[in-house]
Amino acid sequence: MENLRWLAMEDSDTAQQPDPPARRLVTIDVAASLLSMGRSKTCELIASRDLESVKIGRSRRIPVDALDQFVARLRDEAARS
Repeated sequence: MENLRWLAMEDSDTAQQPDPPARRLVTIDVAASLLSMGRSKTCELIASRDLESVKIGRSRRIPVDALDQFVARLRDEAARS
């Protein structure tokens, strides 16, 4: 019985821990996956500046809000046509 109380207390402690913060920057591979397209097409969009990216050292990252903005632009263009 004592073990069950200890397990219940352990579960309640982990339930109170806050969720880790959401990612703000993702890799090109993750961005491609989120957009349901290939890595090459994602790189083309970055090169043409249709998709915002930032450079951190030698790494390239895409802000998550840039993905949202890109999708919103695509939806606006589709609504106009």
